[in-house]
Amino acid sequence: MILEPNAPKYARNWALCQLKIRAAEYAVHRLAAGHPLDCTQFGKLKALGRERFATEVAEPMQRRLKRACRRYRALAAAIESRGDVRRHLFGKREMLELIGGTLHYAGDGGEVYETLQYCSADGEKLFGARHGERMDASDPRRGIDALGLLGLGFGRD
Repeated sequence: MILEPNAPKYARNWALCQLKIRAAEYAVHRLAAGHPLDCTQFGKLKALGRERFATEVAEPMQRRLKRACRRYRALAAAIESRGDVRRHLFGKREMLELIGGTLHYAGDGGEVYETLQYCSADGEKLFGARHGERMDASDPRRGIDALGLLGLGFGRD
């Protein structure tokens, strides 16, 4: 069964703000520990012969990410003040019912079809195959939770 996005635009925008806040907070914690955020930063650190970021290098990136968090929190609060957007989030039972379904949505490179194949042990995240590759369930950042589904446009009516 192919599932089409059904959530209203304001709910999708709120979910995207929440996802951006989550990603920025994760990046701030990584930078605070001195860890790189991506392969480019990792390569720069290795070329310099270091294992961690120096404080003076990480602080400007942390400030930028914290500003982004504040901006997205304000936007999410403004959207949330118009109505209850959390009612569009799927419950655990509804998420488990999606296994075997195929999500159809517009991605960065065009149309995306992703078949949901299994869930995490706690039932909070769904995993599937996108373009024939199997997603790794051992990585906690992988998978799609209810907020991620709402960000893609899938939620309760």
